[in-house]
Amino acid sequence: MSFREWLRGLWGTKSSSATSKATAQPEVPGKVEGSPATRPVPPAHQRVEHLLPLRWSLYYALAKSEWAELRQRHREQHPAQERCSCPNGCRTNTLDELWTYDSPSATKRFLGGQWLCPGCHWLKSPTWRLETWIKEQQGILPPLTKPPHIIDCLGWTPRMVAELRAQDLVDAERQKNKLRELQRHQQRGEVLMVPCPWRRLPPPQRRALVRTGKRIVMIWDVDLSELSKLGYTTVEVNRFTRKMLDLGRTRMQGDLR
Repeated sequence: MSFREWLRGLWGTKSSSATSKATAQPEVPGKVEGSPATRPVPPAHQRVEHLLPLRWSLYYALAKSEWAELRQRHREQHPAQERCSCPNGCRTNTLDELWTYDSPSATKRFLGGQWLCPGCHWLKSPTWRLETWIKEQQGILPPLTKPPHIIDCLGWTPRMVAELRAQDLVDAERQKNKLRELQRHQQRGEVLMVPCPWRRLPPPQRRALVRTGKRIVMIWDVDLSELSKLGYTTVEVNRFTRKMLDLGRTRMQGDLR
């Protein structure tokens, strides 16, 4: 198996119709998936966008004890995942969350997890990579004692790493500019920031939003029903969902300050 084939296999479950970056994604207004046909939706002339926050996952939303319990349940169900699928078969110790992103319904769905070695998890995590590049720019990154995993195991060249670094930094700056633009529009009263998924809004609030005719920026919804396969009850899944939505609202408000 070539490196490119391995990388596609490693990242395959992450691919989706939406990006995982914190950008406002234009949507064509229409009936919300799974909603009654009579549910009020923004008219065709009303622009609706959905914001997908950074650092918005179960790892960040759950308490440490809850995350440790989730890791333990997943390890018990997948005891064979002791070695990463990277070329050197490095030992795993990091649970990587797998998500899919459905643009038509603006829903982020949890698919499960897979155990990775730290180096592969770093490569798959834009937030972790960006933290590394920023520390490197600031001169506070500890000196390397050996070649990094991305070169030593995955076979990347220094040029490939440099290109990844440059692209990550460009993407981060683009996200900041987009959020600053939204902030300016919000301050001028041209944009309504709604830190709640459309389908979770009470009907009076939905009707009120439609009547404004203004551009609306809403947070994505989240679907954690797959957690039931790890033995979580409906009550627990709903509690974790609330934690994810609360974190999303915090990220949305914090990103725009």
